[in-house]
Amino acid sequence: MPQVVARPSRRAALSAVVWLVASLLAIPPLAAPAGAILTLKAPGRNTTPPSGDLAGSGWDLQGKWGAGVGTPIAPRYFVTARHLGGRAGDTLELGGRSYTAQRAYCSRKADLCVWRVQETFPAFAPLHLSGGEVGRDVVLFGRGTARGRPITQGGRVCGWEWGPSDGALSWGTNRVEAILPGPGGAAGGRLLAFAFDRGGGENEACVSTGDSGGGVFLREGGQWRLVGVIQSVMSHLARHADGSGPVTGALFDTRGFFVAQPGKNGSRVYQKIPEVPRPQPMVAFAACLSDDAEFLRAVLDGRGDAYACMPGEKGRPWLRWLAAAAALACVVLTAAVAAALNRRGADRLNDGDSGR
Repeated sequence: MPQVVARPSRRAALSAVVWLVASLLAIPPLAAPAGAILTLKAPGRNTTPPSGDLAGSGWDLQGKWGAGVGTPIAPRYFVTARHLGGRAGDTLELGGRSYTAQRAYCSRKADLCVWRVQETFPAFAPLHLSGGEVGRDVVLFGRGTARGRPITQGGRVCGWEWGPSDGALSWGTNRVEAILPGPGGAAGGRLLAFAFDRGGGENEACVSTGDSGGGVFLREGGQWRLVGVIQSVMSHLARHADGSGPVTGALFDTRGFFVAQPGKNGSRVYQKIPEVPRPQPMVAFAACLSDDAEFLRAVLDGRGDAYACMPGEKGRPWLRWLAAAAALACVVLTAAVAAALNRRGADRLNDGDSGR
């Protein structure tokens, strides 16, 4: 069975969903130079393979692709984040071997790209395409940054800065708190949302720049399956209403900071996250594979010609981060999801369920 960590309450994580969309369209793709999944425990990274109940959860299937990560999903195919780009002839580095990319297939609605390679992978990840992700415990992988200096606000430590990048593979755990519409609104793919909850245990994870394309795995029927591909993280926080005092890091409590929202003519406006009683954790996102099952099945079944692409081409909904119409759609839908999650969280607490 997956590792289970006792949480004192899920309300903190659930309330964070209210703030997801406040930065959703201000989220830059995690396509900076590769660096790792940040965790609560010191020194903030797990850089050796998961063991015990988490053994075999995907570590050996995380290859280095450009500034991020790619995961084999068939003998000659791997999946990654589309915004990482790439071209034929580039290589995925995995297990001491190089796999040469031949052709790309891009999702029409999500930040997903499947590459066919010349060589054959000795192992690959089975996919979870049946839905039901909300509430499931997952393991996340990436090559983002180390954990940097503590971030404080109002006299309390609330997280850590992103540290230096070194390309090291690392992992952590979390739970799918919600599934939300992507930046393209109804036209975009859905996103798995993870809150960096301080009560989630020492391996509780948040992502940083360089984790793009990393695999998200859940255990089903005794088998670890790929359920998502890391895309982005809540970003563009500031200490002041004018956007000055930028804050970049992994925060388990964002209260008192200002979060960017799309303004007029491509500008940003900042709204203060209120000083409510419970912490408001940062949230990260991954492309939901079950939402793009048709695309994935077509490519892996040899029917992917209609999805052939050049990953760097422009114009897809998920690249229009500051589209006002998408912002409105996300706000409305996110509010509905947040209300439902809070009701569910209250019901669980009333029934004596303390969470993980």
